[in-house]
Amino acid sequence: MTAQWSAAVRRRSSKKESVRGWRRRSAALLLAGATPAVPLAFLAALTPSTPAVAAPPGSAGKGSSGGVFEPRAPYNATFFYPWYSNGSSDGSFWQHWQGSVSPNIGHTPPANWLSHYLPAVNNTSAYTPSTQLYNSSDVNVFNWQVGQMKAAHQAVAISSWWGQGDPSDTNFNTIMRYMNPATSADPTNPYPNLRWAVYYEQEGYGDPSVQQIDSDLNYIKSHYANQPGYLTIGGKPVVFVYNAKDCNCADWWTSDVTRWKQARSDTGFYVNMKIDPVVYGGVNPRVMDGWHEYGPTSRTDQYGRYYYMISPGFWREQDPPVLARDPVAFANAAKAMASANVTWKLTETWNEWIEGTSVEPGIDANWTYDGGPNNGQATQADSGFGVTSGPCTTTTCTSTAWVNTLGANLPPPS
Repeated sequence: MTAQWSAAVRRRSSKKESVRGWRRRSAALLLAGATPAVPLAFLAALTPSTPAVAAPPGSAGKGSSGGVFEPRAPYNATFFYPWYSNGSSDGSFWQHWQGSVSPNIGHTPPANWLSHYLPAVNNTSAYTPSTQLYNSSDVNVFNWQVGQMKAAHQAVAISSWWGQGDPSDTNFNTIMRYMNPATSADPTNPYPNLRWAVYYEQEGYGDPSVQQIDSDLNYIKSHYANQPGYLTIGGKPVVFVYNAKDCNCADWWTSDVTRWKQARSDTGFYVNMKIDPVVYGGVNPRVMDGWHEYGPTSRTDQYGRYYYMISPGFWREQDPPVLARDPVAFANAAKAMASANVTWKLTETWNEWIEGTSVEPGIDANWTYDGGPNNGQATQADSGFGVTSGPCTTTTCTSTAWVNTLGANLPPPS
């Protein structure tokens, strides 16, 4: 695995990935050794939703069928990262909080970590990195996260997935157990109607064969898609594909679309691909079920009736801000997305803390350096969550400000 991803690092070249690519590559190197998840789940009444909002043709979900809720289009969805671990609580590596040694961006949590921000678990205003740098497999953290997604009116969480047996797969298995009311008698899930889909990451770093894709999709189908927490549309399980440019070839998108068209036919999945083949290759968008852009370096982006995306900001630790956090601009973006006639309304992201794109509640951290990142020291900042300039009030500059903005502007799922 390490050699495979190291090779991907060396050959990586992408138009829109010049900013984001290092993060995904580092992620692949870091994902190792997650602790087994506690097999908890929640019982909750899955009640029928309110009448559905009109949706673009061919996009309607199955609604409330057989007592199992499914959201209807348009879908409020966000990208979710299940890859964090807390070295103090589970004795393991501080996955993704620490960073990697290639490139040399290693940190020493909880004194310092790879983000300008600190999660505000349970919406706390306290500054306790030793506990707030959370473990993704912690049921209490999960309950807090899905409760905040409910407040933000999110219907779908799209979870980063790096392959069978990978720690992201282990943690996604835990998520599906948490979302399954038949697994346990724990009734504490605050949002049982939230639905999940996998974000198939490896397509962005190589060209998996049709056989490999089929194997992965059939694995997802047999392990997750048959559970009530997994999103289906028209009876088909949903998968998002991170098909960013992964070679210097002129027509790289041709292989991506050809292989995924075949896998889609083989497995019966609803496939939503990154928009690159349409934008750069002129591919007919009708060849796939859906399209999206992963581009949180931009405040907004839209393609036809397929998607509208918004981002709160983009600021990697040790780099200048690429997209400044501005509560007014984000509120305007959320309003525009709410009124857009599209199938997918995407918030990018829920908790990609390293790139500074999270809307999940958090607080700021100030950084000082003396000789390199391992000597850095974090202290609590005085400013609001990510707002370094522009309007800042007790309403717009709080740990939950970005969640509150989404909840105020997006209609609840139906």
